Amino acid sequence: MTTTVDIPKETLDRVMRVSGASSPQEAVLKAVEEYARRHGQKELIKYLGTFDDFMTPEELQAMREMD
Repeated sequence: MTTTVDIPKETLDRVMRVSGASSPQEAVLKAVEEYARRHGQKELIKYLGTFDDFMTPEELQAMREMD
């Protein structure tokens, strides 16, 4: 899909620098994907501590130490 967006040069340059993108298109795509990922994480936060059958922090740590 083609969309035209007016992005200030300084902002686009910064996004390209911090994301390691090699083109403006790649930088915008990475920024949009990151925004969507973070928004999805915020939605999941409301469920923290609400699962009765999930592992306790101690059980999770013990499982991680097995590797």
